[in-house]
Amino acid sequence: MQVASTIKQGNVTWGLARISHKENFSHDYVSTYGEGENITFYGIDSGIDINQADFTGHARWGINLADNVDTDCYGHGTHTAGTVAGQKFGILKKASIVSIKILDCHGYGDITRYINGLNWAINDAKERGLGKSVMNISLKTRRSRAVNEATVRAQEAGIFIAVAAGNQATNAEFYSPGSAPEVCTVGASTRNDTKAIFSNYGELGMSWPCIVFCIIGANVVNDGSRPVRAWRVHPIHLTP
Repeated sequence: MQVASTIKQGNVTWGLARISHKENFSHDYVSTYGEGENITFYGIDSGIDINQADFTGHARWGINLADNVDTDCYGHGTHTAGTVAGQKFGILKKASIVSIKILDCHGYGDITRYINGLNWAINDAKERGLGKSVMNISLKTRRSRAVNEATVRAQEAGIFIAVAAGNQATNAEFYSPGSAPEVCTVGASTRNDTKAIFSNYGELGMSWPCIVFCIIGANVVNDGSRPVRAWRVHPIHLTP
């Protein structure tokens, strides 16, 4: 049996502190689950600046399905990757990061890119025998059977998927992939442990999970971007 050492980091952002303490308003991050050495994080987003110092060489470019710019020219993908696996702001500081770019420099993408990106991740994980794989999906579209089915396929292939519920302050069942069954759909909470006013909501149902958790989602900061308050952030603190 492997026993992970205790990881401690002081003076951290509120989100990182909150997930490691039962009581609110702590200022340090403590983990007994290691640093994600055997975990691969697939970032399906606007790409990732894999040369950012905070990633210390453990990020690689996967595939670009959006344009001919092989980096993150929008900023969001790098922000999410930093929150998952950055040295300063990340949870799994030694996890492998793989960039799957489906959004262009203006933050736009389409369903075809999304589905192709998921399929690429499934094949990559199988070919490389990567073991534990996780994916944060901070994207949405109107409820789509094709999007939901593709997301479930990735989940069934062994990739743990955390999906943002959305930030329209409405029922998450109207959007995909948050309405997909079998995935972990996450609402947003504030520093005061209340539901963020912009967060979508829902109830656990038989046909779709909708909101399973509410977790860190407002004013999350890292060195890859300005503070972000939206559906683009809140599942990240759960994904690992």
